[in-house]
Amino acid sequence: MTPFPDNLRPALARMIERSTSDYAAVTSPDQWPLSALDSELADAEIVRQAFGEVGYTVNLQTAFTVWEIYSEGLAAQWIDGPRSVADALVAIQALCENIAAGQDYAGFAESRQ
Repeated sequence: MTPFPDNLRPALARMIERSTSDYAAVTSPDQWPLSALDSELADAEIVRQAFGEVGYTVNLQTAFTVWEIYSEGLAAQWIDGPRSVADALVAIQALCENIAAGQDYAGFAESRQ
């Protein structure tokens, strides 16, 4: 298991919970993937593996949603990559830092207690 900053774990948990529930609200598993490219699915698989490296089991849909949100936060429709699990972890940590600071694009920080 790869170390992940303890202070960012609450943000990581919020991101996973919200991505899972947001995705479930707009589609059902039998409708997915709606229009994902093979390369996007491959990217999502790397992101899914990265979550596993820090102790979280997520499905491909949740990983896809997280990478889509990460991409949109950088003003892109879809950022190519990540090239590796390590790249995905860097992106996930950056997104969690933004969530923790209340500056994330997708509003995960809105549910902070």
